[in-house]
Amino acid sequence: VEKKIKMTLSKTKFKDTTIIACSASNSEGVENLVDVISKNVVLRKRDIEGPFIFAVDHCFAIRGQGTVLTGTCLAGSIGVNDSIKIANTKLDKKIKTIQIFKETVDTLSQGDSGRNL
Repeated sequence: VEKKIKMTLSKTKFKDTTIIACSASNSEGVENLVDVISKNVVLRKRDIEGPFIFAVDHCFAIRGQGTVLTGTCLAGSIGVNDSIKIANTKLDKKIKTIQIFKETVDTLSQGDSGRNL
């Protein structure tokens, strides 16, 4: 299988990619995979200072609740009862609630995917 994968990748930008064999059924090779990922992936430090920037994935209204925005915080942080300015508009809105994966939280910071009401 490894030879077929290497042959498939040989004419792509992934030709020099490390291939780690592992099994989902008996977990053989998973430790090695985790070690390789840990050594090669660099996690950036979250920067909660600076302006709040939120990349909106979806936006919709819920009657009686207000406008719901889903997306990812790219910079800064925000909390419940904070006010935000909507880009390209003159609207200031107050954050009523924040949820991350259906769990209500008090703040949202860089790297979090959330839903704001």
